Amino acid sequence: MGWTMADCPRCAASVDLDDAQLLENYLGQDDEHALALLLLPFLHAGQFGEARRAHLRGYRALKDPAGHPALVAQHLLFCALTGNLDRAVALAEKHIADLMGELAALNVVLGRAVDAGHGAAPLRIPIDVAFTLGLTGPPTIASVSAAIGVTRSELRAEHYDVALSTLPSARLSAPPMDFGLPATAEGWLDRCDELAELHEYESAYHAAGNALALDPEPEVRAEVLGYRVRLLSELERREEIPPIIAERAALLRGLGEDAHAGWLERSAELAVQPLTGDEVALAETLVSEYDRPELPLRVRAMPRLLLGHVLLYALRAEEAVSELQTGVEHARAGGAHRMADSAVYALAHALTITGEYAAAEHVLRATLSRPELRPATRPRLQLLLSQILAVSGQLATAAETAAEATEHFATLPGSSGWVGHASTLEVTYLAEMGDPVAAAERLRWTIERTQHAEWDATARWSLRCKLGSLLIAGHRIDEAVEVLRRITEELDVAADGVAGSEDDVADLAELAGEVWYWLGVAIRQRGDKRGALACWNKALDVLKDSPNSQAEPARIHFTIAELWHQDEKFQPAIAAYLESLVHIEQTRDPIAVAQVRRSLGLARCESGDPLGLNDLAEAREEAERLGEPMLLAELADVTARSLAVLKRYSEAVAPALQAADAYREAGDDVRAGLAELMAARIVAKQGQTVEAIALLRAAIEATIASGAGAHTVDSFLLLAELLDSQGNHAEAAEVRLEAEVRGL
Repeated sequence: MGWTMADCPRCAASVDLDDAQLLENYLGQDDEHALALLLLPFLHAGQFGEARRAHLRGYRALKDPAGHPALVAQHLLFCALTGNLDRAVALAEKHIADLMGELAALNVVLGRAVDAGHGAAPLRIPIDVAFTLGLTGPPTIASVSAAIGVTRSELRAEHYDVALSTLPSARLSAPPMDFGLPATAEGWLDRCDELAELHEYESAYHAAGNALALDPEPEVRAEVLGYRVRLLSELERREEIPPIIAERAALLRGLGEDAHAGWLERSAELAVQPLTGDEVALAETLVSEYDRPELPLRVRAMPRLLLGHVLLYALRAEEAVSELQTGVEHARAGGAHRMADSAVYALAHALTITGEYAAAEHVLRATLSRPELRPATRPRLQLLLSQILAVSGQLATAAETAAEATEHFATLPGSSGWVGHASTLEVTYLAEMGDPVAAAERLRWTIERTQHAEWDATARWSLRCKLGSLLIAGHRIDEAVEVLRRITEELDVAADGVAGSEDDVADLAELAGEVWYWLGVAIRQRGDKRGALACWNKALDVLKDSPNSQAEPARIHFTIAELWHQDEKFQPAIAAYLESLVHIEQTRDPIAVAQVRRSLGLARCESGDPLGLNDLAEAREEAERLGEPMLLAELADVTARSLAVLKRYSEAVAPALQAADAYREAGDDVRAGLAELMAARIVAKQGQTVEAIALLRAAIEATIASGAGAHTVDSFLLLAELLDSQGNHAEAAEVRLEAEVRGL
């Protein structure tokens, strides 16, 4: 259980250095490595003030604690050895999952706490760490220290050669209880249920084993065996199931539950094989045999619920709804609320498949109103409810519900992945509601809270990339650049050492392309066009390792085209739009194809090439076929602008007015007013001043009536200009004053 730093090159280079060498190498530096590696040399030299400042600055500077456990260990040692055991234990609890390779340092903290008389204090540790250490009882500071199995004397000699008596006395307040390990079979049964609900099947199986090891009463043993059957099925160890069913049936008969035992034996055929949907006939037979009035309702519920699940596998959702509803009703009436609560998830899911979202929401809310609902079941149902609310357009309520699910998941062992999933949904809803800052802050919390989740590195990088994009949307550009640059550095290292399949290489390349894209967007918002183009070209370069990726290269080429287009460099813009079109056509996304053609057509027309009108016509045909009203409005708008730039004014007025009508029908009164302003300008260019004035008056009136009067300033100014040209100077002055007032 040696304390190694080999995972980090800088740490590895320092592991054998003495104090003098560490001071020579790092003194005066202010990065996370230097501040951590100088802590013990400062203490050895009696420079407690310097050590304390290095700890406070250095711990805050740790951007990736999970990636530098050796540095975290230095901070733990500092706290323990200076007597601040309260902070030392808190940090140990926070980072313990990352410190499995730093157990010696961890045990300095725990040993000091034991010496100070706090060995019986509870210690919060994740369930997987408890299993790794072989704990079977509630974790305490002393029990975890003993489980690590490293002697205190060895640790002192290895890590700290100053007599402990010269250090401040230890102090510790009792750490709060979180989720300690159960001490009874019933407690392990509840833990097994929680873990099974969270799909942590291996850990749940271990929990069931711990329950059985405590020789529970027959009723509890029978229930634990029921969980083992389900867990073995999920773990695809079905060959182990038959003897467990036989043992459970015998226990139930001994308890007088003959009907339940008979059901287990009769349905065993379905327990030892995965459901495929081909078992409907057998499941219907079981319903006829076991849903009979003379049998207990909890037994009658079982065949109904089984048939409901089989029908779902058979893609017969409407029939599944009926069976699941009956099963839930039987279970509730029979007092089997745990069975009913678990089945509600499948019932709500089936209702969403049939499009009955209101009914699904109702059944979920009814179940969530039960105060005795199990801790692991509640957030799973809340998570499903949030998704249903979002589909129904209730984004604010969906975000609140996802937040509640996140908080509930966070109280459960082994739930980091679920915390991440629920919080990511909340982040998505907040972003869709137009609150990227709140979404970014929530995503930061998610990334911190889920650092121990069993996700691969690509999933973690993807979350952080999402954070970068949200920070950009929230105009926090410097933070976004820092987040995204750090990911690119890590991805460069990962790409050098990647040895996975072609799919792994492609996945990493696609993620890298997205990160470089967003970094370019952030740098562009700083005003650095050259830097942005360099990032986007880098993105296109790394995407060569993902040959099947089309959407991301299309987006990057389109963004490059827009940059050239805004600078009126039409030829490179047209070339980039064409590159984007090549990729986007392969995605079979007709809306995206029409949008690229729209921009391509405008760029061609602005370059003086009337062939751009053909691109616009093709895009309009596609939009009409798809029935996309907003896209049709935008295409009419762009067509009018394109005709005007080609000086075909007489043809441009009609599409401009069509765009205004389409925007207004779609509820976008601001863009409708802008389209009418464009129409008036075109009419005025033709010398039809009276008609242009009338058009502007009508446009201004309609825009003000819609509540978008603040967006009429340009229209008022053009109206004043036209009135002046007609000699109506008094009204023109009044109109200019109105424009000034509205512009305030």
